[in-house]
Amino acid sequence: MSSIPVSLWDSDDWEPYKQQIEEAQELLVELGTVKLLCKIISHSKSRLIYEEAFQVAIALVLGGNYKSQQKFQEYIVENDPQNDFINKIFTLLGEYYDFIKKNQARRNTRTFKRMAFEKTAIELKE
Repeated sequence: MSSIPVSLWDSDDWEPYKQQIEEAQELLVELGTVKLLCKIISHSKSRLIYEEAFQVAIALVLGGNYKSQQKFQEYIVENDPQNDFINKIFTLLGEYYDFIKKNQARRNTRTFKRMAFEKTAIELKE
């Protein structure tokens, strides 16, 4: 489970560890991790760094953790009047959407070609 980004986990992947995850979330929230993550995501120029911070942010709200969600909301309301955090998330999600859309178009083209090839092969067999 640890090598798969948290954003790709299914409930089955983390449910057995729910208690441990909640304890880790609690500790990280108490240590001020939410504020740190928001600042990293908002201001980092390194895509790798802010994407990793985004994964940690997802881990903090995994399972609907109310305390974590509240801390994110508090940061946004109290510390981000320019909406840097939300704008960065919006940009990041848009980039992910474009990436998925582009790859899905390629996948659809390959699937269509494979289906056409299989149809031709079946017709030649008959």
